[in-house]
Amino acid sequence: METPQIDAIKETARAAVQAAEPKTVHIPAYNARTRQTETRELVIRSGKEGNSFKRITLILSFILIELAFLAVLYAQFIIAFLWFLFIPYGIGVIFACRVAVGNKNPDSKIAWILFLLILAPAAVYLLAGEISASPIKARRLKRINAETKFLQKTELPEGLPPRVKQDCNLIQNTSDFTPFFNGAAAYFPTGEAFFEDVLTELQRAEQFIFMDFFIIAEGRLSNAIFKILIEKARTGVDVRVIVDGLGSHNTLSLPKVKRIRKYGVKIIAFEPVLPLVNFFVHYRDHRKIIVIDGRTGYVGGANIADEYVNAKERFGVWKDASLRIDGGAVKSLTLIFLRMWAYSSKEKPDYARFIDQSAASAGFRESGSGQLILPYGDGVNDGSALGKAVYCNIINNARETIYIMTPYFVADGGILDMLKAKAQSGVDVRLVLPGVPDKKIVYALTRSNAERLVSGGVRVYTYTPGFLHSKVMLSDGECAVVGSVNMDFRSFYQQYESAAYLGGGTAIKSVAADFENTFALSKEIRLADIKKRGIFARTGLAFIRLFAPLM
Repeated sequence: METPQIDAIKETARAAVQAAEPKTVHIPAYNARTRQTETRELVIRSGKEGNSFKRITLILSFILIELAFLAVLYAQFIIAFLWFLFIPYGIGVIFACRVAVGNKNPDSKIAWILFLLILAPAAVYLLAGEISASPIKARRLKRINAETKFLQKTELPEGLPPRVKQDCNLIQNTSDFTPFFNGAAAYFPTGEAFFEDVLTELQRAEQFIFMDFFIIAEGRLSNAIFKILIEKARTGVDVRVIVDGLGSHNTLSLPKVKRIRKYGVKIIAFEPVLPLVNFFVHYRDHRKIIVIDGRTGYVGGANIADEYVNAKERFGVWKDASLRIDGGAVKSLTLIFLRMWAYSSKEKPDYARFIDQSAASAGFRESGSGQLILPYGDGVNDGSALGKAVYCNIINNARETIYIMTPYFVADGGILDMLKAKAQSGVDVRLVLPGVPDKKIVYALTRSNAERLVSGGVRVYTYTPGFLHSKVMLSDGECAVVGSVNMDFRSFYQQYESAAYLGGGTAIKSVAADFENTFALSKEIRLADIKKRGIFARTGLAFIRLFAPLM
C-alpha cells in the first residue's frame, strides 16, 4: 500500500524526467544501529542524460575497435611489406650465388653480385643480366653450328708473319672459321662511301641477297635499299633480311615490314621483344652483314639509318667503318648469316646451295692477291668470347703500334693493364673515342677508363667533328680487325658479333691512312686536362665504374 511519501517521491521523479534535470528527494530511513529515524537524500536524474552517457560510451567503444583494427591492419601491412622485400631480394641472393659459381668474367661477376644484393631485385637480372638464353635455345644453336661444318681448316703457309699466324691459329682453334687467300678486301672509312658501294652492288644481284643488321630505321637510306630489294625479289632473286628484335623495335614499324613482305622480301626479327614471353634484352644480334650472290660480302659497324650517312644529324658528324670482301672469304659470311636465319626462322635453309654458289676457296694454294681475309662470328652460347680474344691477342703480340677506334671503351682491368704495359714498353698505343656522346653515362665511363691509360703513356684522342662509331684495330701495319665488336662487356659476352681479320694487303694501308686522318681531326687528351676534374666528379665515376659490366 503506497503512502503519501511514496506518492510524493514518484511525483518528484516524473517532474525530474520532464524537466531533464536531476532532482533531490529527502526520504526518511530507520537506522538499526542508532535505533533512530534519519533523513537521506535521493538524487533522481533524467532519462535524457542517461541516454547521452550511453551514446558517448558507444562512440568511444567504436573508436577503440577502429584503432585496434587499424593496428592489426598496420601490422599485417608491415608483415606483407617485409615479404614483398624478402621474396625478390631472396631470389636475388639465389641468382647472386648462381653468378658466383658460373663461368662468367670475374669483373662481370662482381658487378652483378653487388647489383643483385644491394641495388635491385632479381627481376632486373632476368631482364638484362647474364642468364644464358634458355637451355632449349642454347641447344638449338649448338646443334645448328654442329650440323653446318662447311669450312675446312686451312694449313697456314710459310712466310706469314708469326703474329699473323698466331692470330689465325687462335680463330681456327676456337671456332670453325678459317682464313682465305684468294680474294680482295676494300676498306670504307665512312658510311657514305660504304652505302654508295652497297647500293651499286645490290643492283647487280642475280641469285640471292642476305642482310643481317642490328638496326634498320625508316628513312631515306632504308627506303633506297628496300626499293632495290623489292625490285630484285620481283625478278626472282632470293632476298632475306634479319633485323634484331630490340635494336629495330622502335625504328622499323610492323606495317612497313608487312608491306615489304608482300613484295616477296623475306624479313624476320631475331628474338623479338615480347612482354611476358621473351624479355632478354642483352643477348642481341649486333651483327652487320651483307652477302650478294656469294661473290661479294660486307661486314662492319654501320647500321641502316640516315645518321650513318649523315643524311640526318645526330651527335654531330657520324663516322663509321666497314669492309667489302670479294672472293672465297664471302663463304664465311654466308654461313654466319644462314646459321642465324635457321635459328630465327626455325627453318632449315639449303646450306649447300648457297655456299656452293659462293666463290670457291681452298686456301693459299689457290691464292689470288695474297690478301689474307678471315671473317668470323662471335656468339653468346659458344663460350669462347672470340671477339675479345682476338683483340687481346693482337695487343699482346704488338711490337711497334696499336691503334684502336671504338665508340665505347668499357673494357675490363686486364685489357687496361695490357695497353698500359705495351705503352710503357715503348709501343705506340693510341685510342680514338667519340667527341660527342650518344649515351652520356656510358660515355663518361668510356672517358674515365681511357683517361686512366694516359698516365701510363697511352695517347687518347676524341673525334672532334662528332660521334665516332667505328670498331677498328690496327697493329704494326701487319694486321687489322674491322667489324661490329665494341670494346665493352656487351660485345664481348652478351651479343652476337661479326668481324673480319686482315693480314697484309692493300686494305691494311687504307686502314692506316684512315687512322692518320682521324688523328688529325681529333683532340688529344692531356694529363693536365684530367687533373682539372673535381673530387665529386672523380668519386661519381669511380662508383659508376663498379657497375661497368652492366652497361
